[in-house]
Amino acid sequence: MSLERYFLEISEYLLKLDKQYLEKMMDKNEFSKLSMNHMCYLEAIYELKGPTFSELAQELDVSRPSVTTMIRKLSNQDYVKRVRSNKDGREYHIYLTEKGKKIVKSEQDACKYFTDKIKKFLNESELENLSIILGKIVKNI
Repeated sequence: MSLERYFLEISEYLLKLDKQYLEKMMDKNEFSKLSMNHMCYLEAIYELKGPTFSELAQELDVSRPSVTTMIRKLSNQDYVKRVRSNKDGREYHIYLTEKGKKIVKSEQDACKYFTDKIKKFLNESELENLSIILGKIVKNI
């Protein structure tokens, strides 16, 4: 099997796993409204811990108006909330709501499940090599 095919298989498996974990915590109607783009925003907000609109735009390499539009959608679905900055009243920080945190946690749980599954069939040396290789990939993409 080619390297490309292996990556495709892993990607498909991870998408299926994410879907299974998310479907456990939300109804199908709500799940159908959640896109990959939504997930990228929620994960970035989680990682940045209360970013401003500009910080989020920079992190995701999108325009500030795109961030404004998406945050409005996510806010209407109760995944995020906007909080006025204490330092600059013109600026807002974006935080995950409890509902948004559950989505990110579900994603993390799926990732942990996948990692634990890999640890069952790779030995310590193979895991170390995999970590080095994945580190190189992440650093260069």
